Amino acid sequence: MPFYSEHMLIKAAEYYYIDKMTQQEIAKKMNINRVKVSRLLTRAEKNGLVDIRLKYPLNLNIQLERIFEKEFGIKEAIIIGLDSNSAAQYFNEVARFSAEYLLNNIRDGDVLGVTWGKTLKNITGHLKYSGKNISIFQMLGYIGDLNSYQIVSEFSKNFNSKNFLIPVPAIVENIKTKVLLMSDKKILEIFKNINRVNIAITSIGNLSKESTFVSSGYLSEEDLDILNKYNVIGEFCGVFFNIDGTICNNSVTKRIIGIDFKNLSKIPNLIGVVSGPEKAEAILGALRTKAFDVLITDIVTASKVIKKIKH
Repeated sequence: MPFYSEHMLIKAAEYYYIDKMTQQEIAKKMNINRVKVSRLLTRAEKNGLVDIRLKYPLNLNIQLERIFEKEFGIKEAIIIGLDSNSAAQYFNEVARFSAEYLLNNIRDGDVLGVTWGKTLKNITGHLKYSGKNISIFQMLGYIGDLNSYQIVSEFSKNFNSKNFLIPVPAIVENIKTKVLLMSDKKILEIFKNINRVNIAITSIGNLSKESTFVSSGYLSEEDLDILNKYNVIGEFCGVFFNIDGTICNNSVTKRIIGIDFKNLSKIPNLIGVVSGPEKAEAILGALRTKAFDVLITDIVTASKVIKKIKH
């Protein structure tokens, strides 16, 4: 490259990238037209005279988020990073960010679907009053010591909302009991309208002793044996699945009272919130069901999921 040409490229690049001059100002200073300035800047980049780098903040984990979005076809992945190895701090920060995300994305007239669990309960502690007019649907019957109605109530305190509750257990003893309960007019009305939900938030759980479904005692040893035979590795909103994302239907899952997978997967904005590397396989299977639109988790958990993909 002739020295004069290279000199012009560097001079134009200095004015633009270092002195922050506009292309019009550069054109006037160098006594050339603006189109020539634009071409000089393009050539400076192509010839390697300008090296543009984007420095990603570690706490945003943008590159890892893009991997999740591409791998699983979700609209958005939000991965929280902290200068800490504390599982409790990650759990709390994921819940805090989830509350903020929900408040920023929910609109007047939206129909919000919620479930229960430790994660959802933690999220309610970070919500702030928004005054938005919405409806809130409980998407799964109640369970254990976690008061499902209380969680819905805590959500509703932060909105001007009309609540729709499912006043029966999430899982019953047998299919006959389920059929009987589902014939109730009030419950029928809820399930007829549950397809109105256009934004929903749920946790993703595994089948460990600490999971809400197991620790509540609602799943017997016999139930767990059946689920294991079907290679079930996780659950969200009462939907059980295996590692490749296949929904598992069996004598246990048929006793669940809640929104079915077909309606769940149709929700335009289904947000999955989860923290804990021990849930990596459950997250992987859940994302492979293609039901989720958004995932909010932490860097430690997300990294473990990526390792599972590679193996």
